[in-house]
Amino acid sequence: MSMDQPVTTDAIPVGESGGHQGEVVPAPRRAARGRSLGVNRFGAVYVLIIAFAVFSVLRPDTFPTLLNVRMLLISQSVLMIVSIGMLFPASAGEFDLSLGFLAGFTGIVVAWLSVFQGWHPYLAVLAGLVIATAVGAINGFFIVRIGVSSFISTLGSGTMLSGLTLWVSRGSVIYDLPKQLLELGQGRILGMQLPVYVMVVTVIVAAYIFHYRPYGRYLYAVGGGREAARLAGVNCGMLTFSTFVISAFLGGLGGILLAANGGAANPDGGVDLLMPAFAASFLGATTIVPGRFNVFGSVVAVFLLAVLVSGIQQMGAPHWVSPVFNGAALIVAVALAVSRSRK
Repeated sequence: MSMDQPVTTDAIPVGESGGHQGEVVPAPRRAARGRSLGVNRFGAVYVLIIAFAVFSVLRPDTFPTLLNVRMLLISQSVLMIVSIGMLFPASAGEFDLSLGFLAGFTGIVVAWLSVFQGWHPYLAVLAGLVIATAVGAINGFFIVRIGVSSFISTLGSGTMLSGLTLWVSRGSVIYDLPKQLLELGQGRILGMQLPVYVMVVTVIVAAYIFHYRPYGRYLYAVGGGREAARLAGVNCGMLTFSTFVISAFLGGLGGILLAANGGAANPDGGVDLLMPAFAASFLGATTIVPGRFNVFGSVVAVFLLAVLVSGIQQMGAPHWVSPVFNGAALIVAVALAVSRSRK
C-alpha cells in the first residue's frame, strides 16, 4: 500500500435538506472543520506546541530555558541528519536498515585512522565519507541490478558493518580524538555547536530537492507506482540507486558528527539512531504533507519525540522511556498511514 495514495473526502448531494440540486458539500462536517483548522496537516505541530507548553508549566525552572532548548537542538542534530538520509530511499518505496550501523562504522573508522594511523583528521573524515558512500553504492547495486529486496540487502550489509565495527575498534571506545576532529562536533558559532548548523543546511537542501526539483517529484512518482513512473519515462533504477548513495553519505556524516560531538567513537553509538530515524520518518509522513515522506514533517516528528522524552525524563521517568516512545511512535505512525490510505 503506497504512502503516496491521495486522501479523498467523501461528498454527499444536498436535496431536501435545503441545498440546491446538484450542490455538493463536504461530509462529515466535523472533518471539514478539522481541515479548516489544519488538523490533518498540522496536528503534530499542535501537539508539539502543547507538549512544550505543558512541560514548561510543570518544570518552569528547567524545561523552557535557553539551555534546555540548545541541548535539544544539539542532541537531535545527528538524528535529524540520519532521518533526512532515510527519507530518500523511503520516498522511492525502499528502506535502508543499514544506516545506524553505517553511522557507527564510519565514526569508528575516522577515529581509528586519525588516532592510531596518524592520518590528518580532515583526510580521515574525507575517507570516512567516501567509504560510507561506497557502502551505499554497493547496497544500491544489489537492490537495483541484482534485484535483492532492500530490506534484506541493507539488513545484511548493516549486520556486516556491525561486525567490522567491532573488528576495527576491537570492541572498545576510541578516546583522545584529535583537536580538529573534536572541533567538528564541539566547535561553536554564535553559541551554537556546528552539528546544529549542519542539520539546518541539510534540512534546507533536502527540502529544496524534494519540493522544488524534478528529482524529488520523480522520487514520489517511483514510490507511488514504479511501473507507472517507468512508463512515464523515469529511470527508476538509477533514481533508486542514487537514493541509497545519498542516504549512506548522510548516515556517514551523522556518524562522524556523533563521534566528534561526544569526544569519543563508540562501537554501539550509531545503532541507537536507527529506530528513532524510522519513527521520525513515518511519523513525519502523517503531518505537513500527509501521506508522503517529507522533510518538514520529519523535522516536526524528531523534535516532538525529543520534547516528549525530555519532558517526561525531567518529571522523573527513567531513561528507558526513550526507546519505548520511539517504538510506540513508529507503530502509531504506520497505523495512521494505513488508516489514511484506506479512507
